Amino acid sequence: QNPFLEPGEQMAEAEAEALAQRIYTRAEVLIYMKPQSALAKQWNRLRWASGRAKVTFARWLGERYNTPSLRHKLALARENERLCSLWRAHESQPEAGERSILYPLQMQPEASIDVWGLPYNDQLDLVRRLAAAVPDDVSISIKANPKTKYEMKQSLIDFAIAHPRIHLLPLSMKMDEAQPLCVGAITVCGTVGLEAVFGRGRCISLRHPILNRYFPDFAAETPEEAIEKLLAMPHAGIGSRDMGARYLQAIRAQAYPGWISDPFSMPECLDADNVALVANGLEAGLAQVRSQRIAT
Repeated sequence: QNPFLEPGEQMAEAEAEALAQRIYTRAEVLIYMKPQSALAKQWNRLRWASGRAKVTFARWLGERYNTPSLRHKLALARENERLCSLWRAHESQPEAGERSILYPLQMQPEASIDVWGLPYNDQLDLVRRLAAAVPDDVSISIKANPKTKYEMKQSLIDFAIAHPRIHLLPLSMKMDEAQPLCVGAITVCGTVGLEAVFGRGRCISLRHPILNRYFPDFAAETPEEAIEKLLAMPHAGIGSRDMGARYLQAIRAQAYPGWISDPFSMPECLDADNVALVANGLEAGLAQVRSQRIAT
């Protein structure tokens, strides 16, 4: 998110405003959040089964570095199910009139929080800091990730159960249901922090470089500063469609077009047109480097 080179191309104001409006109304969502048709779901199941078959075959051939054993995978899945059941047994919500700060857990392992999110990628430690920093009349509401994985930990649930001012929100609760229960949210680098810029909810982000650079009212350096902004600055973390349009123009100015992903998550990244876009961006960047070296 801190690019080595920036193309500096500007997105037209009308285009940015139209896209910001679609994001605000959820007519446009992130690719990985788009609902899938029944046919697409079936196709993805076949692709997943094919991928599992290849991984299993590789394991039989002796591959050990990337592929965990089936026994280990099943053990991890059972542990996750057990922890989800424990979470459900201790679910609670803020009472009417109670001030609460929302913390949505980010899925781990994932590059966004484990790389960009440093030093806040230990989410249990972050929850501890939030709980220690809030005033006595403010609670913390933790929302599980809808695709919960290894961020769901026994130690995190134990800490929440033992703390009188921490709520484990129902696993079935959606973000649009959780946000009205709280004065605002704090995230490391989750999508909820970007949506707030467009006027969807209220959020302070700890590790979104673009927000730090262009939208300081949506960013904080520490969890303690984020809490202070939510409780003492009524305008902090509250966006609009106009702000969303400015955000789109900011990221367009520092990004080359094209998708970079893995073929399993996004097969379209290998389409010839997309490969050409990515290659053009790389070539433009190399040309810029050459010209700078010649100039110096």
